[in-house]
Amino acid sequence: LGFVRSCLQGGFQAQLAGNPTLHDMFGVDARALNDAGTASMSKLEKRLFKSKASEQSKIADQKMSRQRRKRNNIKNSFLTADDDQI
Repeated sequence: LGFVRSCLQGGFQAQLAGNPTLHDMFGVDARALNDAGTASMSKLEKRLFKSKASEQSKIADQKMSRQRRKRNNIKNSFLTADDDQI
């Protein structure tokens, strides 16, 4: 597998999807690979789920902001006069 990957480099998945020799080598059912490729998202679904304005992206951004703020507060907690835990 490592040899084939090094020869094909970045095109391994594309070759695995369409190359009958690789299908035989790895015992892959070509129909299963092709069926999985046709179940892609529409343009609207991509925009709703993958864009920076999507709900998932907004939630992830808020979570990362909270983590940064908490990490920064912990790192600078020695500056506070009282010994309250954050």
